[in-house]
Amino acid sequence: MESVQPLIGQSIRRVEDARLVTGRGRYVDDLQLPGTLSMAVVRCPFPKAKILSIDLSAARQAPGVAKIITGDDVAHLGDVFAMRVPGAQVPPHPPLAR
Repeated sequence: MESVQPLIGQSIRRVEDARLVTGRGRYVDDLQLPGTLSMAVVRCPFPKAKILSIDLSAARQAPGVAKIITGDDVAHLGDVFAMRVPGAQVPPHPPLAR
């Protein structure tokens, strides 16, 4: 059987560092594929705030905006997966706040 060197506590030479620290690294965000859209998620800065209304008029008129999705648009999807623990009370987990 071949001997395997343990990695814990060992210095390991990284081969990607030079290109990353010199700005020559490539990232998924660097890819520009035709027809690809970007997405922005706007979050409320106030914890436990109750959303009374959302004015989307400025966002709808902004250049380059292809689609705006709110919690009402995805309510029919139901809750997203949350780890279930037997006997635990798990609050609803909608995909987006409503």
